[in-house]
Amino acid sequence: MKTLNFIAGLPRSGSTLISNILKQNPKVYSEAVSSLSAIMGNVAYNWESLEPNIEYPNYEAKKGVLKSILEGYYSHIDKPIIFDKDRGWVSLIPIVEENSNMCA
Repeated sequence: MKTLNFIAGLPRSGSTLISNILKQNPKVYSEAVSSLSAIMGNVAYNWESLEPNIEYPNYEAKKGVLKSILEGYYSHIDKPIIFDKDRGWVSLIPIVEENSNMCA
């Protein structure tokens, strides 16, 4: 099973250094920065603005889509530990906690 971990730091705070140190472990995957938090945020915050979702709210579908995004984004990576680095994660913590079983 993969675990998805998050690194969120301000510029010049050492988050890139931490990411680079962690990925020296052969079991760890990390990128300099990803677009996963932006994708999650856009879907989460714009879901209700789509006309069909206004007329017929489907929160289970939203939850399924968000969970699929989290689990699918790194599905091509065969390492068991993943670190995703982006400042945007701080505001998305409640959404991530609600929508994934693979997050640590």
